[in-house]
Amino acid sequence: MTGVVPPAPFDEPDVFAAAYLGVRPGPRPEGMDDRYIREPFLDLSQCLVPVGPRATWAGSDIDKDLFTLGVPAGAVNAAKAWIDDADQRGGLLFPNVFRRPYFVADFSDRFVSVGLAVLGVALAANQVDRFLEEQHGEIGQEDGIVTMLRERAPLTHGYRALGYEPVAVQHGGLSCSWTCNSLQEEVAAATGIVPNEHGFIETAQQADAVMTYLADPAVAKEEGIWRAWLIVRYDGQNPGPS
Repeated sequence: MTGVVPPAPFDEPDVFAAAYLGVRPGPRPEGMDDRYIREPFLDLSQCLVPVGPRATWAGSDIDKDLFTLGVPAGAVNAAKAWIDDADQRGGLLFPNVFRRPYFVADFSDRFVSVGLAVLGVALAANQVDRFLEEQHGEIGQEDGIVTMLRERAPLTHGYRALGYEPVAVQHGGLSCSWTCNSLQEEVAAATGIVPNEHGFIETAQQADAVMTYLADPAVAKEEGIWRAWLIVRYDGQNPGPS
């Protein structure tokens, strides 16, 4: 399928920041196997969990999206004003990528009664050039992930690593994950690799093996440019404005 090719090996420890996002953890989706899907459930795909906040002009029904993130009805207008300000100041990139985890933590502190998980998303340094080439050739749309990866900045300090998640990139950035396609059991049978306590792939080497398997056109999955993204979490509410 488009964009699904064996990656360069994860032979470098360095990664570059691709996005900072807010994700609202939830229960394991109904029907998903607890051998592979953990609780509380986290994922990068907005098909499965609320992800954001996004720019108010990017898509429709921003009020509903904010509500699913945990913003009470009475705070929606203030939340939209905050988002527009972050957008105008360059802290928010299309459609829901923040330049620093500080912005997501600040949004959560102000507007979400049950805090969002403040996540960082990164790509192995030795995969960035190839990803950008594929994204330009197959999608050609500017988005926050492209902007961030071009800057080749390290992740903001203060995180703990959760693991790697295979997620496709399409128009508008991050799209379907391996969980959308219920690939964990198939991957485990083929490679022996199972998700860790967070529901993600534990090591870079395991992620390399999983992505090599997923590159097989016979593996049923969504279209897009697939990569195993490193996911980190900022547990404190003050990851810093820099």
